[in-house]
Amino acid sequence: LLVGDFPVNHDHPVMLLRSWITGTQVIPRFSLTGFSLTMFAGFPANSLYSMGTDLLVCGVKLLGLGLPSWETAYCWALFLFVLSYPLGLYALGRRFAGPWAGLVAGVLGLVDRGLWFQSGWDFNLNWGVWSMGLSFSMCLFAYLALDRLLARPSPTALAATAFCIGFAVLCHPMAVAILGATLPLLVLAKALYGRLGAPGLWLPRTVAAVTLGIGLAAFWLLPFVT
Repeated sequence: LLVGDFPVNHDHPVMLLRSWITGTQVIPRFSLTGFSLTMFAGFPANSLYSMGTDLLVCGVKLLGLGLPSWETAYCWALFLFVLSYPLGLYALGRRFAGPWAGLVAGVLGLVDRGLWFQSGWDFNLNWGVWSMGLSFSMCLFAYLALDRLLARPSPTALAATAFCIGFAVLCHPMAVAILGATLPLLVLAKALYGRLGAPGLWLPRTVAAVTLGIGLAAFWLLPFVT
């Protein structure tokens, strides 16, 4: 991936085409959604499918000042995703149970083969459905950011929590269900362990972060649900 060797198996070519459509046809019209005749018989670009991976590929190409080819930018974005999952597991494990727990979790996450619809490197890299895997990774970082926000008020932690939530949803709408169920559980667990103060201290900033995160993805999420 680092040398730009583009994977051609299963969904990867379609994911590359979507990123190219986003970067060359949709964004130049100052929009993130639109319609394209390039794919199939014409489809609503970024309206039926989540666009998080497309935006990441476009961002990598932008950071490269447009010099990397679309194939190379895709490979580098995919490499960042490969790193994101074990790093998210490591960061969470380290925060909640120490560095050894984080290291074991990260290694297990990296070598997990998985199966169809079970994440793991087979589903994400062989089948190329890494938009769902990237969404899961962003959910992990959302837990980490929220835990820091609950522990200490900080504009940086609030912004990080909101960004991770919003980008997780933009990568895959399943994040709405995952975060909707697990973020309250995280707050409940900390409350049961006596690690939260009065609700007036942490609840407003928590609600603000979640609301802002959903708001960042609302331009795509609401039409998609409709």
